[in-house]
Amino acid sequence: MVITPSHRKQDKMSLRDPREIERSIDQLRAEIQNTLSDDTKPEQDRRDAVMRMTGEIAAYEIQARELRDHELEQLRAANTSPALADDVKAEQVSAFNNYVKSGDIKNAALLTTPDANGGYLLPDPMREAIIDVVRSINPILDEATVITLSKPGTFQVELPRKTGTTAGGWVAETAARPATNAPTIGQQVLTCHEWYAYPEATQSFIDSVSGAESFLLDDIAGSFADNFGQALVNGDGNGKPVGLFTGTSFYGTKLSSTANSLDAAQIIGAYFQLPARYLASAAWMMKGATLAALSALAWPNMNNTPLVQYVNGSPFIMGKRIVLSDSAPSIGDGAFPVAFGDFRRGYAVGIHSNLSVLRDPFTNKPYVGFYSTGRAGGQLWDPNAIVLLKSDNA
Repeated sequence: MVITPSHRKQDKMSLRDPREIERSIDQLRAEIQNTLSDDTKPEQDRRDAVMRMTGEIAAYEIQARELRDHELEQLRAANTSPALADDVKAEQVSAFNNYVKSGDIKNAALLTTPDANGGYLLPDPMREAIIDVVRSINPILDEATVITLSKPGTFQVELPRKTGTTAGGWVAETAARPATNAPTIGQQVLTCHEWYAYPEATQSFIDSVSGAESFLLDDIAGSFADNFGQALVNGDGNGKPVGLFTGTSFYGTKLSSTANSLDAAQIIGAYFQLPARYLASAAWMMKGATLAALSALAWPNMNNTPLVQYVNGSPFIMGKRIVLSDSAPSIGDGAFPVAFGDFRRGYAVGIHSNLSVLRDPFTNKPYVGFYSTGRAGGQLWDPNAIVLLKSDNA
């Protein structure tokens, strides 16, 4: 017997209310759980039913993403400012490179105002290039909500989240209606902490090597990416970001059945633990070695069906993509090597737009130092949006 969705009354392509989509997804997930536990039916029938229903869930999730993307497009359209002309950007980059190479303060000053440390702010194209390097090295920055702070001296932003809902109840037609409590809104404070790098080079190297200024800025970008990426995973919030994988008492968790391992029932349980409203944009995050371990697992009661499926070479679990992060924790006793959820709603990253470089030819002659500073942070946001999986049973 193959279970089909024909008994559902709503046409899934006509749903436009996110709450209807969430209810439909929850119904399908309940049916999947029932199918997995029903060992009276042949394995082939169970496998066909589960795959059919996961496909339906994927269709619902496309609708949810379209609704969300439409809202984002409207918001972006309302906040878009005219971009600088390409020739102006090129002039800014050239002026800043001259400052790095020769200390031409006049051109740098024409580019932008000095920051509080006496350095000069990177022009937008160069700052964006550095952020692109960070994104390419650590995917958390690509998955989370990224907030750019641009006002000088502003290094904190409050992230609102609902912590309670309006109470209600049944009442007789003529009975009194006492006031109920209002919804409560909590705040998570995202703080951008100061980061720095201080590479040095001789003036001879700078003068004789073509593109020396680009080499130095690339080195700074790589250093920022390494430090920032590690902190986004395991930072303790003390002078650095709060790492996503450190939120073990903030997010929901799912234990393994044994120590030093992960198991299929745990993975599937985490999928069902995540509320439906976060499922449309959910993904798994882990390091490559963890993916290798999960690739050896099979669906419970369906031993011929691998838990990890590959589509066009990309790995998926329960129809959800897998994001690889080299900085994610390894499998081990007491470790949390896997995160699952909607990272954009569950974790926020802040980057201040004021990245600056101070050219210092005096402190350590004959070297020229490049004191580079910026501010960035990470903060746990919505506790319901992410589930952390522990490779331990306690």
